[in-house]
Amino acid sequence: MKLFLSFKESIKSNNDVSDKLLLKFLRINNYSLENAVQHFHRYQDARKRQAELFEVSEKLKKVYESGSVTVTQTRTSKGELVLLTRPGLWDPLQYSYHTFINAICVIVQWETEDEGVQRNGIVNLIDCTGFGFKHITHFGPLQAKLLGDLITKILPVKCNAIHMVNVSKFAKIAYNLTNPFLDTRLRENIHFHGNNYDELQQFIDLQVIPHEFGGQCEYSGGSALCEKLLKNSLD
Repeated sequence: MKLFLSFKESIKSNNDVSDKLLLKFLRINNYSLENAVQHFHRYQDARKRQAELFEVSEKLKKVYESGSVTVTQTRTSKGELVLLTRPGLWDPLQYSYHTFINAICVIVQWETEDEGVQRNGIVNLIDCTGFGFKHITHFGPLQAKLLGDLITKILPVKCNAIHMVNVSKFAKIAYNLTNPFLDTRLRENIHFHGNNYDELQQFIDLQVIPHEFGGQCEYSGGSALCEKLLKNSLD
C-alpha cells in the first residue's frame, strides 16, 4: 500500500487516472517505483502524441480478419500470453502499417487488463511467411523505431521473448532495422527458428503453439475479436 501511494503521489498531476491502471504499471515493472513512474509517463505521452495508435475502431476489423494479429486462448506454463503476429498477411493496399500497429496496441492493452498477464508478461511469436518486397517498402527507420519503442518503452506489457519462424531475407532486413531500438534484455531473448518447429517447442509449450507449427493451440482472431474490443472501453 505504501508503494502504491508513493506511485500515486508521484503522478498526482494525473488525477483522472484509475487505481487499476496504476497497479498495472507497478506489476509490469516488478514493483519498481522509479521504473513504473517513467514507464507511465512515456505511455501517457505517447497516447497524447499518437492517440490514433490506441483507439479501437471499425478499421481494425480488416487486420484481425486477415489473421495478422491474434492471441492465445490459453497461457504458457509460466502464465504468459502468446501474441502471434503474421506480418506477411498484412496487405499495405488494404490497410496501413499504422493500422497494423494500432491493432497490436489495442489487443495488448486489452489482454493486459488480466492481472496474470501483467505479472507474467507475453511472448511474441512472429511468423514471417510471405513477408516480402511489398512490405519492406512500407517499413523504414521511422516505422522500426516506432515498433521498438512501443515494445520496450511504451506499451504496458512485459515482453519476455520474441520467437521468429520462416524468416525471409526481407524479414531479416526489418529485424536489422528494428534491433537498435530494442533494449539489451529483449535483444538477448530473440530467437530465430527458421522452419525448425521442433526447436520452437523447446522454448514454448505445445499447448500454446499453433497447429501449423506442430502445436495444439487455437488462436482468437477475426471479426469476433474486433467486436469484443469495440464493446469494451480501455483505460
